[in-house]
Amino acid sequence: MEKREIKNREDVALLVSMFYKEIRNDMFLSPYFKGMIANWETHLAHLTDFWCGQLFFDSGYEGNPMEKHRKVDGFFNHNMNENHFKAWLELWVKVLDTNFTGENVVILKNKAQRMASAIHMDMYSHRAEDNNTNE
Repeated sequence: MEKREIKNREDVALLVSMFYKEIRNDMFLSPYFKGMIANWETHLAHLTDFWCGQLFFDSGYEGNPMEKHRKVDGFFNHNMNENHFKAWLELWVKVLDTNFTGENVVILKNKAQRMASAIHMDMYSHRAEDNNTNE
């Protein structure tokens, strides 16, 4: 496939589809996704909305990524760590670099980096709050 620019929702949907194909084949990350996602078609559409919002500011995305990731972390006994976020980000960059080109690739890499850091820190801060209320 020739590299293409990310210019519209169709391109974002292609990116999301390619990325989650990689996720589902990744031995380290796939258990977290396969254990929580019952309907992949709905999930991919939801994440396409999210990334369109991040890139084009017109998504229709409704949700709370922080809360969702706290639930995933709790479901897996709070064993998610920086290595999971690093692996997720490396796959995101790999899919972008392999398949896409242009300014929006850089923007999406930067947004993903900030998002991974923010979610990671939010999870840890909520673990501390959970521990304090359980004592």
